[in-house]
Amino acid sequence: MNPWPSGGFIGFLLTTAIIVILCEIVPQSVCTRHGLFLGAAGSPIIKLAMVLFYPITKPYAIVLDHLFPQRENLLDRSQLQALVEYQKSAAPGMLVEGQAEMLIGALGMTKKTVSEVMVPLQSACCLMLEDILDFAFIARVIQRGYSRFPVVDPASGQVVGLLHCKDLLSLRVVEPLHDDPVHNVRDRSTCTVGELLEALRAAGRERHIFVCGKNTTLMALLSELGSQSAFQQLSVKR
Repeated sequence: MNPWPSGGFIGFLLTTAIIVILCEIVPQSVCTRHGLFLGAAGSPIIKLAMVLFYPITKPYAIVLDHLFPQRENLLDRSQLQALVEYQKSAAPGMLVEGQAEMLIGALGMTKKTVSEVMVPLQSACCLMLEDILDFAFIARVIQRGYSRFPVVDPASGQVVGLLHCKDLLSLRVVEPLHDDPVHNVRDRSTCTVGELLEALRAAGRERHIFVCGKNTTLMALLSELGSQSAFQQLSVKR
């Protein structure tokens, strides 16, 4: 009995090895490193084949176009967002730091509600209306690292104003601070709401608190703010 495999089996192994090495491994490794050079060198052969096979391929392509019309490869908002997320994870260096997050946030803005991006009032870093303005208070504000603080009225639990850190610069810190509450940071003369609105328009600034429901989408919020800004600018021009 012959211990060696039959000639047909050996031929099968040799053929498989030659095909794998010469038709897959070697061409793939060579074309990966020298793809542009090989493509430019072989372009005359491809052009000649296109001319020779044109009488066959053109009618065949016309028939296929009528049977299977080509669909435009368009991406909707969710698919484009998934593509950006994949690009961010697969090739982090392709986009500048922060650009991927900006694109993802802009694409998902239409479906994102205010409650998803806003900080709940109980979790926000707030100041009470009757907090005493002393050195300990200013040190606490500096340690928190924020530039703006909502001011809450303890009686109603509502936000009644916004304290900017630069407003504390008007205090006379070289002298001992008196026991003044937060709402006395800036001593302004009282005026009506209409007078205040006209002053804001004249100064070209609009700083106010916009109250909306937690299920309001960000796109609807921006549209509302944009329409109000356009209306106010139109009123000023008139």
